[in-house]
Amino acid sequence: MTDTAKPTVEETEVKPPFKQRLGKFLWAVWMQYWFYILLAIFIVIARFAPNFARQGGLIRGEYTIGYLAVAIIFFGSGLSMKTKDLLVNMGHWRAHLTVIVLQFLVTSAIMYGFCCAIMRAHNEKISEWMLVGIIVTACCPTTVSSNVVMTRKADGNELLTLCEVFIGNLLGAFITPALVQILP
Repeated sequence: MTDTAKPTVEETEVKPPFKQRLGKFLWAVWMQYWFYILLAIFIVIARFAPNFARQGGLIRGEYTIGYLAVAIIFFGSGLSMKTKDLLVNMGHWRAHLTVIVLQFLVTSAIMYGFCCAIMRAHNEKISEWMLVGIIVTACCPTTVSSNVVMTRKADGNELLTLCEVFIGNLLGAFITPALVQILP
């Protein structure tokens, strides 16, 4: 008789079937890149079926995108936060002050300077009303969805971002008209 011992169950590595490994891999990729995958899918849909999300289109974009998407982002963010953490982030007054100054004063001043330079160039192809629209848009607060999604993807402080968006949009109702009235 030979002294060959059979390997025990612990010594043999049992690989799961290929389909199971592939499924786990695809699920991991989906969980990490779901936003970019969906973004790419919707870009392809918009390219080949532009009426899909147009106002009055198949999915009624004026409601599903304008209200439902923002509501889902707020709801998902709201479920993931604790009230105590939210209140702690509301107390970060330096961050709030910095963001408000950058958002309303610095950004709008830079865009106003660009628009004035473009206007002084007297380019007939660029409408003055388009430049006015750019200035007004630059005076507006930032959007909820882009801030929250991009902060989440960058592993940033999502609660602070929600606080900034809330404060910015609340103050924006007063600051934006004031900034637009100041402009000549």
